Amino acid sequence: MDADGLLKAPDVVLELNCVFLGTGNCSLCYADVNCSGNLTPTDIVLELNAVFLGRPFPCSLAKPLPLEIQGLIRNGD
Repeated sequence: MDADGLLKAPDVVLELNCVFLGTGNCSLCYADVNCSGNLTPTDIVLELNAVFLGRPFPCSLAKPLPLEIQGLIRNGD
């Protein structure tokens, strides 16, 4: 969620902000990891499972960031 392409503990904090405060990068395509159409505490639990237990997200909407955003390739290369 912090657009670095890696799923880490700080991303869980950003997810908490999205769910409980409605602030931050709350795009459903990245934050709604259970594909319910809403940001809920369930999304936080699933993200915690992914970060700390390596469990996959249960839906296809939670997709990795494009390579350009991850910094793996530059536009025009």
